[in-house]
Amino acid sequence: MHDSIVDISFESGRTITINVHNDQCYKFGSCSDFTEGKLINLGYPSCVRDVLQVAEYTFTICNQVRVQSQSGNLFVNMGDSGAPVFVKDGDGQLACIGIIVGGRASDGVVYVTPITRILQERGISKLKSFVPNFVEMANDIQTIKNRMEHFDTVLQRINEKLDSINPSSIAQLNGR
Repeated sequence: MHDSIVDISFESGRTITINVHNDQCYKFGSCSDFTEGKLINLGYPSCVRDVLQVAEYTFTICNQVRVQSQSGNLFVNMGDSGAPVFVKDGDGQLACIGIIVGGRASDGVVYVTPITRILQERGISKLKSFVPNFVEMANDIQTIKNRMEHFDTVLQRINEKLDSINPSSIAQLNGR
């Protein structure tokens, strides 16, 4: 694993629009794990237009952010599509800037659809927060404990009643 992973986590659900002050980005992909990259068309994502040739198909990619790997490795591998891409905001916290949609193996350029456009299109105001609510968790644990104590009491009463039944009482019940 990469040494930087220790201090990187995304729990807030924060999203951020791309700006010219934040060109370092990160991603955790299902195939390539943690990688670092650099946004290479800052300030102009709505103007980017690339034409890609894949086999006999031609694709025009518009309004995407381009990312280049920071290390000698590729930023993504096949199977990483859909992975979120993050930057650190002004407070040093991770914020999602977009979702990987594809790339070029020839030069390692990766295309990222800006998350703000995705959320806007879907009518969603923000991503889900994963910050645990400890008060709610403590209340849930107490509720579970109370129910378990009640269950133990009921089970103890049932066992006491079963122990009080003698064999002659069972024979009388079967004889009726």
